[in-house]
Amino acid sequence: MKTKICHNCGYVGEPIGQGAGSFFVDALLWLVFASFTLLSAFLPFMLIPLGWTIYHIIVYKSVTCPQCENFDMVSLNSRKGKEAQAHFHGVHEHTEDEHSGASPLLH
Repeated sequence: MKTKICHNCGYVGEPIGQGAGSFFVDALLWLVFASFTLLSAFLPFMLIPLGWTIYHIIVYKSVTCPQCENFDMVSLNSRKGKEAQAHFHGVHEHTEDEHSGASPLLH
């Protein structure tokens, strides 16, 4: 996995996938709603855990920051990644204007 930067806290490193907590929440929802469905014989109750599980399958593909658990991990080479590096680590890329000594205010 590529090294990324967290746009929220500035962590630089490899992101992690969502944890097993998602699986346990899904399992608990299926158990509770299956019990309600068996007791009430109202089958549409099962649409709630089904929708929740589909949502988690979609979100599970995303990665989180191991430090702050935010979903905003971006590539170091992206525009947003360069902004985060400049903000958190004081790293910025030199432009031609900086090298030539021209003032950016004159443009």
